[in-house]
Formats: sequence, structure tokens, C-alpha cells
Amino acid sequence: MDGAGVADADGSAPHGQRVGILGGTFDPVHIGHLVAATWVRDALSLDRVLLVVANEPWQKTAHRQVTPAEDRLAVVAAAVEGVPGLEPCRLEIDRGDRATRSTPSASSVVSTFTRAFTWSSGPMWRPSSPPGMT
Repeated sequence: MDGAGVADADGSAPHGQRVGILGGTFDPVHIGHLVAATWVRDALSLDRVLLVVANEPWQKTAHRQVTPAEDRLAVVAAAVEGVPGLEPCRLEIDRGDRATRSTPSASSVVSTFTRAFTWSSGPMWRPSSPPGMT
């Protein structure tokens, strides 16, 4: 985590920590994102849920103007301030990614000692494991 409380590409999770990853454009972030993140945090007994702000969401930028990633990250940081276990994450911004699906396997946030959970819009979620982890 950097000094502003935003998880970055160099962040790491303590051994055995259960981390949820909710990626999105967050343009804008809204109460539905926070409710979903806290419900999944509680239902799966997660230690942390990272709200990973999409850098340049390819599925949206072709059709409409998207607020700059740094601005969206700042709003996510403000929205989760004071919410236990929810953290903004700039991993995809720093990496220049265009798709959240590559985050769990490539992220230093998810180590071989961390169980990661990713989910998509709506109530669906699925556990995921980085390469080499069963």
C-alpha cells in the first residue's frame, strides 16, 4: 500500500490471507459496488477486497468517453475510506492493463500463500488460483 492507502503493483498480501478482487471501470463507483464487495467479503470471510480500477476498459472506451483512471481511482479511494477490508487498487493502472482477467495470475498481491476470489458483475463469483496453486 502506498502512503495514500491505495494498493499498488508492489503490494503483497500476508501469508494465508484471503483476498477478493473486484475489478471494474467504476465510472462512477456507486453503492452497488460497495454492497457487493462487503457482502462477498463477509460471505467468504475475506480479509481484504481490492477494488481494482480498470486502466483503459476496452469494452467501454470504443463506445463512450471514460473518466481518466487516476480520477476514478481517487473517487474509489474516497468511497471505501473507513470501510473495513475494502481497498482501492491501482494495479491495472500501473501495469497499463486493459482487462481485469489477467490480474489474479499476474499480481504480486496474490502470492502462492494467498487464496484469491474474483467475481463479475452481479451475484456471481468464483474462486480463482494463481498458477501452481491448488
